[in-house]
Amino acid sequence: MDHACVSRRWLFRAAALAVPASLAGPPGRAFAQGAITLRLSHDEPTFMLTHGILTELADSVQKKTNGAVRIDLFPGAQLAGGNLRTQFQQNQAGAIDIAMTATGILNNWTAKADIISLPFLLSGLDDMKALVGSDLGRDVMALVEPLGLHAIDLWARDLRQWVNAKRPIATPADLKGLKFRVPETALWVATFKALGATPTPMPFGEAFTAVQLGALDGAERPTEFITGEKWSTIAKYLTIADYSGDALMPTVNKAKWQGLPKDVQAILVEEFRLAGEKKYERETAMKAAVITAMRQAGMQVDVLSAEQRQAFRRQVAPIWKEWEAKLPPQWLDRARAIVG
Repeated sequence: MDHACVSRRWLFRAAALAVPASLAGPPGRAFAQGAITLRLSHDEPTFMLTHGILTELADSVQKKTNGAVRIDLFPGAQLAGGNLRTQFQQNQAGAIDIAMTATGILNNWTAKADIISLPFLLSGLDDMKALVGSDLGRDVMALVEPLGLHAIDLWARDLRQWVNAKRPIATPADLKGLKFRVPETALWVATFKALGATPTPMPFGEAFTAVQLGALDGAERPTEFITGEKWSTIAKYLTIADYSGDALMPTVNKAKWQGLPKDVQAILVEEFRLAGEKKYERETAMKAAVITAMRQAGMQVDVLSAEQRQAFRRQVAPIWKEWEAKLPPQWLDRARAIVG
C-alpha cells in the first residue's frame, strides 16, 4: 500500500485548512502586515525536551519578526490523532505547515532514509550528530522534496533502548522469543526478527498498555521516553543498547515555504539550526540522568559494552546486506566512513 496516497475528499478538506501561500506576499511584507501564523505539529508530550525547545523557538521567531510571525505548537501529534504517518500526510496536504518528521517514518515512502537507522551502525548520539551534519545528512533532507515538503534542518537525537518485563538482555540469545513492540516500519520489524525476537508493529501510544497487560514482553523506546512514559512502573529491565535511532527533521509544506518572504525563511532556517544544537546539548546531558533515575526507581539497567554490541552487529549483518540494495550506491560506505 502507498501510504503517501490519501483520499481526494480528505485532501480537499485538509487543503481548505491551510493558509494560502499568496497571503505571505513579497519579501518584507510579512513584517509590515503581521500576517503569518504557522501550525507546527510534533508527536512528543509537552514535558519532553523537544516541546520545550520548540516553545523557545516560537518565542524567538515572534520576537525577531516583531510579532509578524507566530508559530502555534500542537504536541502529541494531536492534529493527526497521534499517528505519525497521518501527520506526514497532513504536512504534505498543507493542513499542517511544519511537522517534526522522524526519519524513521520516511520508510513508508522511501527506504533511503533508513541509512540513519541501520541497526548497530551508530554507537551513540555523537555518531548521530556527525551523520546528520554531513553531506549524507543533506542528501537525506533532500528526500522529502519530491514528496511536496522542504526540510529546514536535520536534528540529532539520542538512540533507542530496550525495556522489558521478562529478563536482562546482554546477548542476542536473550532476545529470543520475546514479544517486542516496534514502530510500524519495515527496517525495525526486520531487525527484531533477525535478533530472534517476535516484533509487533503498533502505534507508540498502545505499547505501554500492551506490556502492562502482558500482551507484550517489552518495547524499544528512545532514551528520554523511558522516564517520561514511566516504564519503571511496569518493566524490570532496561538495556542501554543504542541499537538504532532516527533523526528529527523539521519539514515545511513546500507551497507554504515557497510563499514565505525570504527574510522569514532566513529567520526560520537560523532558528531551527540553533534549536537543533540545543536538542543535541540537552539530550547529551539527559542520557546519564535517565540511567541514574531508572536505577533509583528499581530497574536493572545494563549498558552494552563495545564487545557486546559487536555480537548484536554480527547478528544483523543480513539486514545491512538487504538494505544496502535499497540504498543509493555508496551510501552505506559513506555512512561507515563518517562514523568509523
